[in-house]
Amino acid sequence: KENVPEVLQCFPNPVARNGSIAVYAPEQSAIHIMDVLGREVRRAIINGEMKISLEGLSCGVYWSEIAMQGQVWRRALLIR
Repeated sequence: KENVPEVLQCFPNPVARNGSIAVYAPEQSAIHIMDVLGREVRRAIINGEMKISLEGLSCGVYWSEIAMQGQVWRRALLIR
């Protein structure tokens, strides 16, 4: 079971190529999308709900990393 709080949401997952994900966090948080080599390909500061475009990213596995309340949670994100 993931240790990501239920209030942190990132969907859909998997996501269609050139699509976007909706991200929700109950308070100001940073989200980073990284490729499998750890290079940051997207980042945003969110507070509430926000859409993040994944346009231009190749199909494959990425990592979403959300920092909130001094903690960091990581989750795999699949673009297909």
